[in-house]
Amino acid sequence: MMFPKLALALYKGPYRWLGFGQTQVILILCHARSGSTLLNHILLSNQQILSNGERMFNYQSENDLDLFVMTARIRHRMFVKKFIYAVDQLTATGRLANLKLLNSPRVRVIFLIREPVAAISSMLKLAKAQNLKWDVDDASRYYMGRLNMLVHYGNVLKNSSHGLLITYNDIIENTSATLSRIQQFLLLKQPLSEQYLLQSFTGVHGDAPETIRKGQIVRNKPPSQIDCSPVMLEQLKNSFSECLQKLTVFK
Repeated sequence: MMFPKLALALYKGPYRWLGFGQTQVILILCHARSGSTLLNHILLSNQQILSNGERMFNYQSENDLDLFVMTARIRHRMFVKKFIYAVDQLTATGRLANLKLLNSPRVRVIFLIREPVAAISSMLKLAKAQNLKWDVDDASRYYMGRLNMLVHYGNVLKNSSHGLLITYNDIIENTSATLSRIQQFLLLKQPLSEQYLLQSFTGVHGDAPETIRKGQIVRNKPPSQIDCSPVMLEQLKNSFSECLQKLTVFK
């Protein structure tokens, strides 16, 4: 309990007095295997952005936004440099306990989704690698439930200019235009690049180490397949299409 209290005290005390102001927070709201780790690395390579990696941080109040920023500073030992943003990726519904935070003036939201076959295939490969008992039905239920929650987040977010919708394929297949859109959305001075810096947490969670440690976007991956019924596959595709359609206001 002492560390969070100390981090908050530092952020709300000396850091404010020294003119650091209030760092804004980018929340990548997504499902597992959506490309969020890749996007996090691309954003973190920008000099105006700080990240804490995949730390499973929970948000219940504005204090948690401050705590996230300060713990990221402490982890990277970036105590005096000024950052405009700190970025986090949320793949689990419970981590954003207070939906009012979506409408905080200091929060910007990036919705990130991936088409179902590739996403679920990737989930199952990761589950197998980690010896998790997760089958295609488990992954499908999670995927559709998470997309429904992303739509709900979109309904809660009142200011459409504070949200941006992108897909995994946007990043991979339309890289330059997509990174330009993100740069404009965040009003970054420095352009984003598909080459990124490796971090202390690179390859520890999320993407396979041999992929994410390349330091750049990896393309030409083999086609994905999942073993599910035609009915389930149709439901998955419909869920993806409906999510895209309902979040179009953030496109």
